[in-house]
Amino acid sequence: MAERLGQSLLQASADVAAMGLAPGTAWGQLQTVQRGGQCLAIPGGDGKPLVYNAITSRQRPTFRGEGGQ
Repeated sequence: MAERLGQSLLQASADVAAMGLAPGTAWGQLQTVQRGGQCLAIPGGDGKPLVYNAITSRQRPTFRGEGGQ
């Protein structure tokens, strides 16, 4: 499992590098919408009432590889 996790992290790192994203890129630079020619950051949040354009990311409590292991 540790080997697969290491391979997944290396692949994720390669994917980010291939996208041209610099280390330390903020969510506000990635989660955006174009409005009136401007690139606006989409705020984080849990989507509770009155926050309809929020995106929330959360950490999974466990890692599950192929087959749910």
